[in-house]
Amino acid sequence: MLLLLLLPLYVLLCLLAATPGASSNIDARKVRGASVTSGDDAGYRQHRLQQELAIASELSSSNPSESLSSVEAVLREEPRLSQAHYQRGLVLWKLGRNGEAVAALDNAIEIDPRNAEFLDERGVAAGMMGDDIHAEQFFRRAVAADAD
Repeated sequence: MLLLLLLPLYVLLCLLAATPGASSNIDARKVRGASVTSGDDAGYRQHRLQQELAIASELSSSNPSESLSSVEAVLREEPRLSQAHYQRGLVLWKLGRNGEAVAALDNAIEIDPRNAEFLDERGVAAGMMGDDIHAEQFFRRAVAADAD
């Protein structure tokens, strides 16, 4: 568990060590929650958020509450990250918070309406909630998006 929490710091240190001309002091802009100013920092930030989502995904089976906290931290930093809304929906579903899960999946689809994975999962959720008409609509949209 501690290893999973330290992984983002390890990745950060590896990235800093691999950067030509990188100083041994960690720049304040690299610290989580700091403002991002340059294009390189934006790329780093996006990479870090994707890493945090991957860790949250791994945690979702063993500790969905902790996974939800991680995903929500990512969303506070980047509220338009569709993958984070999708991951939040999956975790909320595991926690039995189905209404919130559907809303999170809908948010992901609103941001990325042609994502077949999001549409398919939303169809599954609709079907599990007994809404076969909407389930079929989401499945048809997922097939169409996948064909593109």
